[in-house]
Amino acid sequence: MLFTHTNLVTPQGVRTDCCLAIREGKIDAIAPSLLPFPEEEVRDGQTLLFLPGLVNTHCHISMTLLRGLTDHLPLSRWLGEQIFPAESRLTRQAVYAGALLGIGEMLACGVTACNDMYYFSEEVCKAVAESGIRGQIALDGFAFDPALKNRFSIDEGALRAYVEENKTRCPERLTPGLCIHAEYTSTPERCRRLIALAGELGCRVQLHLSETASEVEGCLSRHGMTPPAYFDSLGLFDLPVTAAHAVHLTTNDRLLLGEKGVFVSHCPSSNLKLGSGFADILAMEKAGICVTLGTDGASSNDALNLLGDLRLMALLQKGLHRDPACFTALQALTIASRNGALSQGRPNAGLLEEGRDADLFALDLSAENLIPAADPLQAAVYAAHPKNVALTMVAGRILYERGHFFTIDMEKVKADCRQWATTITASS
Repeated sequence: MLFTHTNLVTPQGVRTDCCLAIREGKIDAIAPSLLPFPEEEVRDGQTLLFLPGLVNTHCHISMTLLRGLTDHLPLSRWLGEQIFPAESRLTRQAVYAGALLGIGEMLACGVTACNDMYYFSEEVCKAVAESGIRGQIALDGFAFDPALKNRFSIDEGALRAYVEENKTRCPERLTPGLCIHAEYTSTPERCRRLIALAGELGCRVQLHLSETASEVEGCLSRHGMTPPAYFDSLGLFDLPVTAAHAVHLTTNDRLLLGEKGVFVSHCPSSNLKLGSGFADILAMEKAGICVTLGTDGASSNDALNLLGDLRLMALLQKGLHRDPACFTALQALTIASRNGALSQGRPNAGLLEEGRDADLFALDLSAENLIPAADPLQAAVYAAHPKNVALTMVAGRILYERGHFFTIDMEKVKADCRQWATTITASS
């Protein structure tokens, strides 16, 4: 596939009037003039701006079924009074439908890869494999405190089988992993067992970390340590870890996470909607933490629109530090694309360069909200909406283009999700 006369955001800056050639899932060439490309599809890209694909590093995709459930409760009550009761009625079929709906929503806003931690993760893996997106899908097995009587808790054998079976489902795009929901829903012994299993199986681990002030206070009361220090004492950070939220960190917490190479998934919309606060990601980066971007689930955001979170992230840091120059559009895009790919162990992605994976998306610069685009990168970060996404490509394959999904029967998925949502939220 060859796009002619197009525009690209590269590590060297925005390049205009270029040719972008895609071959065998890779960026084959970027050149200023037309390339010989026999027997391939040629497209006019004159109005397009290509960017590296966005990576949603923290999501519970199937929570699309719980979208709009409530908007007035703090995290602890939101979970206990609304979410956990509704989730107790989830089924495999519902999780599968909700995952396809969420993947479609993400593809339509330029997301080419995602992290997920939820229940019935094998169904999410199935949705990832069928849809063509990339996914690191983590199953939470025995990290839950038995006192919670969580019906989704499964044994070590089932966790091992989940990882082994999904390693071969579509290894080029799907990576199974494990997760610990949080310190406050787990016990030290269960965490140690999961950490040992993850190490044995070579899994990356996802978890919620220091999301609220009350979480930190509770951990200090139970263990005499902050959540980062607690999990480090269990050996978790000797594994590759992506920690979501990290809103309430001490200076020592940040230094610890930076030293251990922990990736942090910043989720600004979810943190604000639940009244949890907002993270100082510039302080994290100063401490050596590689920050990524996530939406969280569609019941605490209430969208999977990573473009919106990209803009919000940049604005929050400028406001927090009272300095409009402290955070650039390029920093924001790097966090949402390159850093996200690195957190998934994919160093060949997240940049538009020859030889890199052809995971990318394009904005239509002819849209009314993007004219004029004196600086196309700033326009992408501060002005773009999902309606401006012209196409989303993963491994050289177009999965979404101007409202059309090529791997998802979206009308059927929407109908299924409406039906499942009625059942799941009926008594919430």
